[in-house]
Amino acid sequence: MTTTTGMLQTIDTYWDERSSTYSASVQNELACNVHQAWKDIFTEQIPGFGERPIRVLDIGCGPGFFSIMCAQAGCLVNAVDYSSEMLLQAQRNAQSDEHTYARICFQRGDAQNLPFMDESFDVIVTRNVTWNLEDPQHAYHEWHRLLKPGGRLLNFDANWYLYLSDSARNTRRLYDQRDSAVLHEDATCQATEGQCARCEKIALELPLTQVERPAWDLRALKNVHFAQMHADCTIWQRVWTPGEKAYYASSPLFMVVGIKEG
Repeated sequence: MTTTTGMLQTIDTYWDERSSTYSASVQNELACNVHQAWKDIFTEQIPGFGERPIRVLDIGCGPGFFSIMCAQAGCLVNAVDYSSEMLLQAQRNAQSDEHTYARICFQRGDAQNLPFMDESFDVIVTRNVTWNLEDPQHAYHEWHRLLKPGGRLLNFDANWYLYLSDSARNTRRLYDQRDSAVLHEDATCQATEGQCARCEKIALELPLTQVERPAWDLRALKNVHFAQMHADCTIWQRVWTPGEKAYYASSPLFMVVGIKEG
């Protein structure tokens, strides 16, 4: 595996700084109707979701949206993020309900090298994480290792920074994002211009900025021997607000599902 301490630290520092604004966005999600849309998707994709105590690993949990939602459904959750500030935000967001909070174990960890035994989890979930990774192929191998036989991976991501290497896509993005007011978010939820520039700089150093996804992800899952896999490129239509659909139209969210051989 190729990973560098310096790059990992750069990514960690960025997300530490973004933790409060990102958390504000997650708090909005928890409070609005997209929360139910996400629950419906998890119920469709995870047998027994909401009916039994499923062991879930939330990788790159950020401010805790998936962790909280899964714990509310009765799952037992390990919430992992490399950013200690993100973990603090996640803990704060979960503390409003003591029963939810009690079902989540928060811990710092690298998504590409996780401190768990083989076949520890029924389900792995992750959102907007894979694009951040220096060695995403290795990460998929690691996640496959951690799943129990028959276990499922649900990965939600997008071609967030493909516009950096695709001028036509960038032209569309600039048109869609000419007015951030369409998002109906206040400044507490938004990155500054300087932070956006730093994030682009990080993305230019990462491999998934250069490839079309989720086609790449399906090949990667096959390479690490997931028994079944599929992608849904329409998932953004169910979980994004009207503002997000307009603003991020050039980089729609997709879902990749991998099932380990039972």
